[in-house]
Amino acid sequence: MSDDVEFIGNPNPIARKARPIGGKSAEDMLKEADQRVGVLKQEFSDILRRDTQIIVDLLRQAETDLAGRNSYLLDLRRVAHELRGQGGTFGYPLVTAVCDSYCKLLDMIHEVDESRLPLVRTHVDALRAVVGADIKGDGGAVGRELTESLRVIRHKIAEETGADPL
Repeated sequence: MSDDVEFIGNPNPIARKARPIGGKSAEDMLKEADQRVGVLKQEFSDILRRDTQIIVDLLRQAETDLAGRNSYLLDLRRVAHELRGQGGTFGYPLVTAVCDSYCKLLDMIHEVDESRLPLVRTHVDALRAVVGADIKGDGGAVGRELTESLRVIRHKIAEETGADPL
């Protein structure tokens, strides 16, 4: 084996291919993006309250309409999935944690019967509490206790179903 090493330069550096957008520097574009995120953060609290009410309404429908229960809970999962993705971005990582736990729970149990419906209610109530108190950040000790309680629920279901507690 030879100790000679040959380095070949990149014949297509990205810098030659990328063109500045509208003559703005990368720093200016980052400042503009930060400003837009700031505006969206303000709007997100309204979106969060609206989507939380949608989740509450979907749970009520799931509790009363047995035939459509799993459909309502899947719709609830879609809304929770969106909030899970947006919460941390807009300063609500505890919302992300609660919605993530719900999505994982539903992924483990697939079909929700009467015995499992209270587990869904626990997640929805947790989300309502976080949103109602407008808890931003991780929620401190209360947030840790809440996320730990939801983790315990998922692990208990995992033990019962043999699923991965995620």
